[in-house]
Amino acid sequence: AVSVVPDMLRLKGGREEVAIRIIDRPGCRCRRDGVEACPAGGRSGLPVPAVERRVLELPAGEPEAIRARLKEWVRQEAKAYLGGILSSTAREHGFKFSSFNVRFQKTRWGSCSSKGSINLNAGLIFLPEALSRYIIAHELCHTRVMNHSSAFWKELFKVDPDALSRDQAIRPASRYTPGCVYDLKKPFPTAFAFIL
Repeated sequence: AVSVVPDMLRLKGGREEVAIRIIDRPGCRCRRDGVEACPAGGRSGLPVPAVERRVLELPAGEPEAIRARLKEWVRQEAKAYLGGILSSTAREHGFKFSSFNVRFQKTRWGSCSSKGSINLNAGLIFLPEALSRYIIAHELCHTRVMNHSSAFWKELFKVDPDALSRDQAIRPASRYTPGCVYDLKKPFPTAFAFIL
């Protein structure tokens, strides 16, 4: 049988796992379920970050309604998480933006209008934090330089010295995003061709 929603979502490149439960009472609830203690080093011997676990309870109902609630929960989580990174990065590097929004975009990780309005893809919450930070830095740099000229890249390297490697890493990053959150009719992940 095909599930209405996935059993679990992995956020922030797997650093946070959210188990999804359908319950027989109204209202969405999300609660912390602990932090998994990680060994001092993984296979490479490098430190492995702890994994935070949460449980999201969604009220039972029609499949489309359950999935719409899940999608809105993801958007709200992404807005809080990405908004924090956006604000702190802007403050630290002296950027100004006029507004900020989070949407489910199928072809872009982010965009910046000529008026300084930044839109970010809710799917960024599924990526490792370094890649989300890169996209945010990229869009903030567009508040100063609206193209991808050498002046833009010079600005971006001031914020993120590893911008070139992150730019390469972001291309296949849609593998982190569960397609079922984007398309309410598809239960399994699908790949999107994201561009900047």
